[in-house]
Amino acid sequence: MDFTKSFKEGLISAENIEKEKSEINNIFDELNKQIHQASNEKINIIIDEQYESANKYPTIQSISRFIEEAIQKKTKLYIAAEACSFESERKVRIAEWKPSANGGYPCIIRYEEHEVCVYDKGSLILELNNLIGSAYCGQIFNKLLN
Repeated sequence: MDFTKSFKEGLISAENIEKEKSEINNIFDELNKQIHQASNEKINIIIDEQYESANKYPTIQSISRFIEEAIQKKTKLYIAAEACSFESERKVRIAEWKPSANGGYPCIIRYEEHEVCVYDKGSLILELNNLIGSAYCGQIFNKLLN
């Protein structure tokens, strides 16, 4: 019985996940940088987090369930466009973002009627380009710029 090989494989897998997380963060950093520049520093692209609860307004009967959900931190992540203005801060969620449980690939992007699963850097870049280049996002960007 030798568990050394499995141990080493686990370490390599963990290292690969960290590389994937870093790669994904770098892609979103670059996306934000380019959109910020293209919009004359008026729009940022961010990952936004929202707590999701089955009970928006808990009653006495549902308090325990509400607390349980809060403890489990049921959240959804969104790709959002944010107006950079001293006059107003407007943020519009443009797509749901769901990374894998470990934070790396595969990831899911949902917007309008689209749901895509990306498995690597190339497919993530492609799908983010499709999202940003869609009429759907164009309309959101126009609203934020005005």
